[in-house]
Amino acid sequence: MNAKTRHPATELLDQLHAGLLDEQTALKTQLETHLQQCEACRQSASWEHIADHTVLPGQLDQRLESITRNAIRQAPRPARRWVPVTAAASVIALLSATLLFNQTELNRDENHTQQATAAPASIYEDLDFYLWMADHGSDGGQT
Repeated sequence: MNAKTRHPATELLDQLHAGLLDEQTALKTQLETHLQQCEACRQSASWEHIADHTVLPGQLDQRLESITRNAIRQAPRPARRWVPVTAAASVIALLSATLLFNQTELNRDENHTQQATAAPASIYEDLDFYLWMADHGSDGGQT
């Protein structure tokens, strides 16, 4: 028994109700005497409040089916929840890939443009030589 309130612990009341205190006659009689005198302990020791939540064997299948239906109906749908996130990630990946590809193409085009603008200068560097060749002919200097 709890010394402060003089009420037995709920574990003792449960053991009494389950018949586990039959061998301890002194404790059993003390608890039974207390239950006869104390209304609060009698109410907590009775298992009638549990009967509201019990299901009879004939109702077990119906109860199980209704619980399953409710669980399925209330279960989160992860596929629907991830659709916006997946779509946003796909758009970001597509834009990143497009920008990266365009940037590399622009760099490549810029390199070709620099080479193309530099090429004519190297062709005409020896323009004086070609003009001299035109003046003197190409017959091997036999004129």
